[in-house]
Amino acid sequence: MREIPTILHHPAKCQETEAAIKASRKNGSVLVGLLWCLALLSLVVISVLHTARMDLLVVKNYGDRIQAHYLALAGIEKAEALLYRDAEDRSRIQKNHTGNFYDDAQQFREVLLGRGVFSVLRRGRSDEGGGIVFGVSDEESRLNVNTATGEELAK
Repeated sequence: MREIPTILHHPAKCQETEAAIKASRKNGSVLVGLLWCLALLSLVVISVLHTARMDLLVVKNYGDRIQAHYLALAGIEKAEALLYRDAEDRSRIQKNHTGNFYDDAQQFREVLLGRGVFSVLRRGRSDEGGGIVFGVSDEESRLNVNTATGEELAK
């Protein structure tokens, strides 16, 4: 016959086992606490990174806005410079206005300047098809209705 092993009850071993269980429970609760701290720290880091990303986007958009403003000014200055040079050339050779810059895509379409590009354009008149025309329009030849006489308005 086989002998059935008997479990001896030793009070010292029982106390060691209980102490080990208490220590493992204590270690487990410390681990759970550390996991919660790690989760909270992760949330803080994610929110700081999100805020920093938003700040970078705001700064980039502001820089793009400033660049667009100065590109627009560059387009105006280029048109003024070309008109001034044309006026000087015409006065030197006693020539009337030619209208070269009313539709000149070579001078006014997608001009590179630094990292940007600008175009000088206007809406075409109905006799020009009404589309987009790259160039300037003659504002001086238009009639000022605020200062025009009755005869001028009747024409």
